[in-house]
Amino acid sequence: MIYLVLSIIFMICLAVVTRKATEAGCNAFCFNAIARYVSGTVMLVFTLSAVDWAGLWPALRAAGWPGIIGAFLFSVATIGATKSVQYGPLGISWTILRCSMVVSTLASLFIWREVPVGFNRHFILCLLGTIFTVGTVIIFGVAKILHNHSAKKLSLKWFLFAMMAFWGQGTWEILLRSTRSVEVTGFREVFITVVFLLSAFYCSPALKNIRKHNWKPELLWGGVFGICGIFASALRVWALKEINGTVVFPVTTVCVTVLVQLLSIFLFKERPEKLDLVAYGTSVCGLSCLVLM
Repeated sequence: MIYLVLSIIFMICLAVVTRKATEAGCNAFCFNAIARYVSGTVMLVFTLSAVDWAGLWPALRAAGWPGIIGAFLFSVATIGATKSVQYGPLGISWTILRCSMVVSTLASLFIWREVPVGFNRHFILCLLGTIFTVGTVIIFGVAKILHNHSAKKLSLKWFLFAMMAFWGQGTWEILLRSTRSVEVTGFREVFITVVFLLSAFYCSPALKNIRKHNWKPELLWGGVFGICGIFASALRVWALKEINGTVVFPVTTVCVTVLVQLLSIFLFKERPEKLDLVAYGTSVCGLSCLVLM
């Protein structure tokens, strides 16, 4: 449980860092590329010092293809999210990305059968928890759209990048869940290292756009984002080893969504809307269902 709690905390930190980086005028792609390099380098040092060298090759063999695929999905989700916000309204783009949680939750439910499917208390509470969680995200998204009164029109480019973010994030979460059964020593350390390093490689072309005369904001916030990203992403691999995905994915989504909204009120002085209060209520209902399950 401690891994899940820490992962949620650092995901919230990622939201704050992203907000600060945007205010500082950072290039989104350069910012993400630097973050991936920082995450990959730190994880590489950690892995080489924590994993027995005799076990590195077996761990690398086990983590090879999952790491390659994971890095691709990780990058697809990031690029899709960034570009969908660029081409369309922030509120609905953000909502679609968060709703990708449904993909991984349903996979945990129907593929891995973490909860017995049928007319029983566990299955019903799991479905209700998922429905309330999705409802929370959608209500927050609608509230944000209405509050911002965005003039951006929804184009084909926006739709394609929004779907790219949705399926990239959703399948990345499924891949994380699939690592639960791997018992090779050092697998999780090597897996996350491969994902971060290959993600850095995939994002490298963006570095050509780094500002020549004012690169410090990208370097500063990209570095902070990279460090937070290690804990936000890596710890979820260990959390999923101990806790079912039907709990991890909805709980992570609703906690991050609600706490970031609350943080925006108290830290960034954003005024809550009436719909926000409704969303807080549905989040409590969703978490209550998952706890009772």
